Amino acid sequence: MEEHWDIPLQRLKDGRRTLFRYSDLSFSIHDSLLSEEDIVKVESAFSLLKCFEGLPNFEWVAEIDARFRTMFRLSESQRSSIVSFENNPYISGLSFFPKVFNAIVNKQAITVTYRKFDQTAVRTFTVHPYYLKQYSNRWYLLSLNDEHKSVFILALDRFVSVSDAGIPYVENTEMNLNDYFFDAIGITVPPDKKVETVLLRIAASQMPYIKTRPIHGSQRILEQDDVHAIVEIKVYNTYELKSILLSFGSNIEVLSPDSLRKEIAEIVNRMNEKYK
Repeated sequence: MEEHWDIPLQRLKDGRRTLFRYSDLSFSIHDSLLSEEDIVKVESAFSLLKCFEGLPNFEWVAEIDARFRTMFRLSESQRSSIVSFENNPYISGLSFFPKVFNAIVNKQAITVTYRKFDQTAVRTFTVHPYYLKQYSNRWYLLSLNDEHKSVFILALDRFVSVSDAGIPYVENTEMNLNDYFFDAIGITVPPDKKVETVLLRIAASQMPYIKTRPIHGSQRILEQDDVHAIVEIKVYNTYELKSILLSFGSNIEVLSPDSLRKEIAEIVNRMNEKYK
C-alpha cells in the first residue's frame, strides 16, 4: 500500500494496537497531486456519475466535475465523453424525485396526490417509500400503502404533489428489494405473484439479438436449428411481457401457456381489424 500510494508511513506498536504516522512529519496527503493514472480513474468514475445528470438533487455532479477539471486544469477537449446512458430529463415528475429520494433515505412517510393517465380526478395516498426503480425512461416508487398495508407502485410522472405525512415510518421487513422484481419484466408484480413458464418459438434471424439481450434473466434455449429456436422464460404474465413479445412481430410465436397465446392472438386480431 505504501508503494502504490507513495505515502511515507511508519508503523508503531502501542500495546495491542498498531498505529501509523507519516515517517516524514512535513508530509501532507493534501499536498500530493494525483498521478495520471489516478486522474484517468477519477474521470472514469465521473463518466458513470454523469448518467444522473439532469435529475433533481444531482446538480452536485456537474459542480464537482467542474471543480475537478479546474483543479487539474483539464479542458473539455481533453475529456470527451466515451459513455452515454439513456436518460430523458424532460419527462414530467422529475421535480418530485428529490423529495421521494430523501424520504427513503430519511425514512419518512409521505402523502402523495396522484392522477392516473386515464382519469381526470386526483387521489391522495399516504405511503411509506422504500425503493425507486427506472423502467422505460420513467421512474417508479415501490412503497407500502398506509391504509391497506399493501405494496404500492406509483409512477412519479403521475404525481401532482408530495408532502410529509407526519406519521411514524413503517420500515420494510417483508420484501427483499433486490429480488422483488426478479420474476417481472418491467415494474408490474401481480398480487398472486404467479410465475408462468412461457415457451416461445423464435425465428433464427432474431436469435443473435435474443442471446445477447435476453428477454428475461430466466431465459433458456431448449433447442435451435437454422429456422427457429424454442426458448423458455419464467415470468409474470403482465402488460410489459406482452408488449415486448409483440414488439418482435411475426418473429415470435407464443407456444404456451395457452392463456397467454390466446391473449396475444386477440391483440393481433384487433390490430388486424384496424388495418383492413
